[in-house]
Amino acid sequence: MFFYEEEDEETTTKKKFVGALKYTCFTVVIIIVLLLVGLLAKPGSKPDNDSEWVSTMFDSENAGDSCIIFPISCLSLFGCYLFVFYTAPGFGILPFRLMTKTLAGGSEENIEGEISELRKEKDSLEARSSLLGTLTVKDQNHLSNIEKREKDLGEIQGETEKRESSFFLKLLYKLRHLQIFFGAILFIILLFMLTSVLTSLIEKLIKSDCGWKCGFVLEKPSKNPFDLSITAISKVFPIDLLYLSIFVFTFVIVSLAGMAFISIRFLCLKLYSVKRSNTKDQGMLFIALFINLIMITLMMLFHSISYQYTTFGAQKNKSGESCTLNDVGVYDGYCKMSQFSIIVGRIIVKMPFFAIFYYFVDFAFVIIILISIIIMTRKIFFKKTD
Repeated sequence: MFFYEEEDEETTTKKKFVGALKYTCFTVVIIIVLLLVGLLAKPGSKPDNDSEWVSTMFDSENAGDSCIIFPISCLSLFGCYLFVFYTAPGFGILPFRLMTKTLAGGSEENIEGEISELRKEKDSLEARSSLLGTLTVKDQNHLSNIEKREKDLGEIQGETEKRESSFFLKLLYKLRHLQIFFGAILFIILLFMLTSVLTSLIEKLIKSDCGWKCGFVLEKPSKNPFDLSITAISKVFPIDLLYLSIFVFTFVIVSLAGMAFISIRFLCLKLYSVKRSNTKDQGMLFIALFINLIMITLMMLFHSISYQYTTFGAQKNKSGESCTLNDVGVYDGYCKMSQFSIIVGRIIVKMPFFAIFYYFVDFAFVIIILISIIIMTRKIFFKKTD
């Protein structure tokens, strides 16, 4: 990847190779440093709790765990930034875009007539400008709006021409009204996830016995809708996997939508635009990297909002009740923690900084979604035409 990034007409193959090797070595050094820090870093203070689950989290017999866990935690920090910056706006904007874009496209049948009318208005304003030598501010703004609308209609006209030559695009156009249906489904998923995340955040703040010291770990099952629903259906394999796949796929789609809306950026600096059939190769590489980092953060989010499912699933203790952390190790063969939960739990308990950071990232995720919903609602119901 670094070799092909070094493209320049005046750059020789040798210089490209040296430049790529330099960046590759820099990347390898960073990975080695993270692995060494993870290997040498000592866990935080152990919570004042003699439970078996605490001992499991602080089990340090295998130093390789810490070696891997720390780099994953560091990568998840970058993923958290992308999760809030792209996934949250995408989740708040995409449902409304799907439900309103179809309605807004009703004028496509009269594109030619509208373009003709716009050109007449444009010619009239240009004639007035040549006659008077200048235009008023109002006329200048009107001319700017006409040019912008003419450009948008030209793009729609181009898409229409492409559609006429492609059976697949023509079929998608015929089914465009299904966008409203998919937008409504996505909005329902949005409300469901918002409710689950908010419920989980409030429960952790109120009910966590060890609080900040262990990253707000809940020792008793959560009562949020997502955890309750997926734990209930996990009794019938593989319905729970299909159910979970729907949410994972949704997060991937809204993340891609967020990148399309905002573009690939470093802070406020725009690097690459994300457009259909017009995204640069480097932009596609960034998208693939960003999606992988977002998936790491999503793993942490699912562990947070579906703790019962990711830790015990549908397991019951000896009394026939749902397993809790306090049941771990009490009876042989009952309430065994999943390996996934142990790994994520070690990040949370041994390095509480990351857990606290994830907690506030979830809050930021909810806030950004709500802001996006408010902005889209204002655009739909309070937009004023020029």
